[in-house]
Amino acid sequence: MKATDLVKSLSLSSITSEDFKVVTLYKGQNPGVFMVDNFGDGRVTSPASLKPLTILESQDYLAVYNNVPLATPDGKSTFMPDCTYELANDSIVSLYIFN
Repeated sequence: MKATDLVKSLSLSSITSEDFKVVTLYKGQNPGVFMVDNFGDGRVTSPASLKPLTILESQDYLAVYNNVPLATPDGKSTFMPDCTYELANDSIVSLYIFN
């Protein structure tokens, strides 16, 4: 997802500043440690988990809390997260790749 689409999606989704943050996974960083450092203890609950970066220097993710759906820029559907992470308190963080 491009950053311009991300801005449109956030405004269409009624997501407030408390519902999201941008996080960056760096090359050589352990994805498991990245998740715990950014969100606390939990487990990946989506079929795909984050992979260590081998080619890119970094990858940005939009992290949306509380399982709030992220609308597509046209407002007609919602994006599927690239990864979901269930926290120890049963709340869910959805991660979306963007550039």
